[in-house]
Amino acid sequence: WRTKELEPASTSIVDREASLEVAYSKIEKDLILVGASAVEDKLQQQVPETIAKLRQAGIAIWMLTGDKQETAVNIGFSCKLIDQTQQLYDLDCDSLESTKTRLNSIKEEVEPLIKQGKPIAMIITGRTMKFVFKQTTR
Repeated sequence: WRTKELEPASTSIVDREASLEVAYSKIEKDLILVGASAVEDKLQQQVPETIAKLRQAGIAIWMLTGDKQETAVNIGFSCKLIDQTQQLYDLDCDSLESTKTRLNSIKEEVEPLIKQGKPIAMIITGRTMKFVFKQTTR
């Protein structure tokens, strides 16, 4: 179906741009983008603006860092990964059981916010990630 729509639009002599826009809007729909990018310690030019635009487009972004939690939050704000409109949740647990309990608590708080379209962000410490992965793989 891609060829059926895209090829005639791309070779059109009349209103090519408009035809391509229509074809792209049909093709670029309900996609799941999976990708990775790395940013060095020094914040590069245009990173905050790019992240803000990706978030506006509804793309979920994860930041993994070896920094302390407070430093990670500060970096998140400076690169516009998180902002003042988001409800922040932290997950810092030392066992699988406490991780389950905290995740269930967060889930109860977050579900109504998500239904209302309110933005959220979660800060997970490195020591807790192993428990999160165990929880989600079961």
